[in-house]
Amino acid sequence: MKTEHGVEERAGPVEHEPFFWSYIPRDQLRRLVAMGREKGLDEPIEEILGQRAGSGYYRKLLDEDRGDFSFLWDVPSDGKVLDFGSGWGTTALALARRISGLVALDATRENLDFARLRAREAGQENILFVHVEPLERFRFPCAAGSFDGVVLIGILEWVGNVFRKGSPDDLQIRFLKEIHEVLKPGGSIYLAIENRFGAPYWLGQPDPHAHVPFLSLLPRWAANAVSFLVRGQPYRTYTHSYRKLRKILKEAGFDDLHFYVSLPDYRSPRALLPLDEPRAIGFWLRNNFVPRRRMHYLQAGMLWLIASLRLLPLLVPDFVVVAHRGPSTP
Repeated sequence: MKTEHGVEERAGPVEHEPFFWSYIPRDQLRRLVAMGREKGLDEPIEEILGQRAGSGYYRKLLDEDRGDFSFLWDVPSDGKVLDFGSGWGTTALALARRISGLVALDATRENLDFARLRAREAGQENILFVHVEPLERFRFPCAAGSFDGVVLIGILEWVGNVFRKGSPDDLQIRFLKEIHEVLKPGGSIYLAIENRFGAPYWLGQPDPHAHVPFLSLLPRWAANAVSFLVRGQPYRTYTHSYRKLRKILKEAGFDDLHFYVSLPDYRSPRALLPLDEPRAIGFWLRNNFVPRRRMHYLQAGMLWLIASLRLLPLLVPDFVVVAHRGPSTP
């Protein structure tokens, strides 16, 4: 049955172990939801997440600045948005306050249960929460041309890991084509993903998906061999260079691409600066940069140097991209 949001609601028995991905273990998230239903969320959030206060969970949960990127795209106030992989619902709640309707899709039922409670307590009634199997095998429960905008934060790199047959590059293009299909003509996506050749990886920071140092820097065949040797499984969580990401988005049908630097990173954006304008980096460092540890000065110095040498597209840690579906032709 299709809803007013253009999404098919489905129900049925679960025939396998349900997919789970969240910031905390499943038993803790279920307990958080159960307590929230009984007494509201304030107390269980403090009790269960308070012990993790130093690890950024409060920001992931409560900081609706994560939705401030909406000023980058032209989704109208009466428009509809799809948040693909909505997690705890922080971005969904922030966006839903500014538009007519939002569909929050997630493959983890417990995430949706928690986000639904948050929306209820906030009085936010224009969000439809929909459970899907991981990436829905490229058959999304959404009608073509349903949305003015689609949010893809930390999603694209996992496509090749969910589907083990076929090239991760080809699978990502196929996924993006499906996203392109559910957009209205003129609609846009907000995509965030790590840069395969980001500067931190050259300094030995482990790949955030496979957790192996230098892995993303290797040729794909070599990364695959190392992954089998170290982890016992193939390397399929592909991130990309600036040039390759542009190519993939173009092949999927998107145009009018705009790349940004997200500071300090795309999960906790405090600033979104145009990638092709190094002066913006300098301005932000001079006027808005607030270091909290000595390491921040080193990071700022590296960022300034990379920007001055016009190497941002090559070495920036993350990419944020706003891309559009072209208007329909007569």
